[in-house]
Amino acid sequence: MEPKVVLVCMNVDCRENGSEAVLAELTRKQNAQGLRSVEIREYLCFSACTKGPNIVCVDDRVWYCGVQPRDVDEILDSLQSGTTVERLTENNDSITKSLIMSILEAGLLPGDVL
Repeated sequence: MEPKVVLVCMNVDCRENGSEAVLAELTRKQNAQGLRSVEIREYLCFSACTKGPNIVCVDDRVWYCGVQPRDVDEILDSLQSGTTVERLTENNDSITKSLIMSILEAGLLPGDVL
């Protein structure tokens, strides 16, 4: 089974709001739990800068905004159970989500473009 891809925005606005700490916590928890079912990658920008830090769970088509390190356990649990952390999607708008998913469906994942 292929691992679920989780993208963490690392552009300026998300970084200023703590995406580096979110990425570090995701990676730490993944390593501590030995989660091979999740692949965490950095992403340049989802164009949702005012809502960051932003994370997208590609395979589940879920965009989380305003993510903080304290949210990581819930996100990892949701990836394994197939659920969504609804409170982290409440501020999403459908137009931006559609744009994000369209870009990802076009295959613009980090490491996929040579």
